[in-house]
Amino acid sequence: NSAEYTSNGNTYQAPSTVDIRAGALTVKATGNPEAGSTSSSTGIAAVEQNSVHIVSNDVNIEATNAHHSVGIHADGAGGYVSISNAIYGGTSDAGLKVIISAKVGTDLESMTNGIAIEAINGGHVQIVSRGDSGDYVEINGGIVTDGTGRVTIQTGGGDDIVKLNGAVDIGSSNGLTIDGGEGYNLLILSAPDHETFMQYYKSWLENGAIEKNIHNFNEIILQGVDMGSDAYQ
Repeated sequence: NSAEYTSNGNTYQAPSTVDIRAGALTVKATGNPEAGSTSSSTGIAAVEQNSVHIVSNDVNIEATNAHHSVGIHADGAGGYVSISNAIYGGTSDAGLKVIISAKVGTDLESMTNGIAIEAINGGHVQIVSRGDSGDYVEINGGIVTDGTGRVTIQTGGGDDIVKLNGAVDIGSSNGLTIDGGEGYNLLILSAPDHETFMQYYKSWLENGAIEKNIHNFNEIILQGVDMGSDAYQ
């Protein structure tokens, strides 16, 4: 909880920081199906001047079983969520594994992708590896920014895999940056079929994602798209 302070007779909330350190971390948020269209679930949230810093080698965040599901939500200038395998300035001998998932619906048959990562109104979500071992980052659900928020995924110096499985809906060319770092790195853009693939990624790719937002990947693998070759060098 953030502390309160008083200035000129007015009471304000001081910014708060939550630090989580664990070898492995699992966060599962479940909505209330009985609430119907008003049900919601959010795994991790940082709003206004508040921040959440997670240091762990193995992070699994899931929001599910709700009409509106968000894995990570960062809202407002200073709203910041970071996930790393080492503190700032440090290094890790172990690779970073991060899986963030969001599902909308109240039963397994009807569930569809929700919003895995949302950064709006100046919020920032950062996933960064500080090591040379192989990393794995998987995002199941949409990535949403509004032109002011930012999402950054940066793997380390090993052979890394980043997999997206959801719509990329960013309000500016800088809304999402994915950097594989050194090593032989794969970026996988996945969808269940061709039509869904185009809904997920067409606008992002046509707006110059490969030139502006995607860096240091040896292969970009397209799963679900109907074309002659799955891999682009």
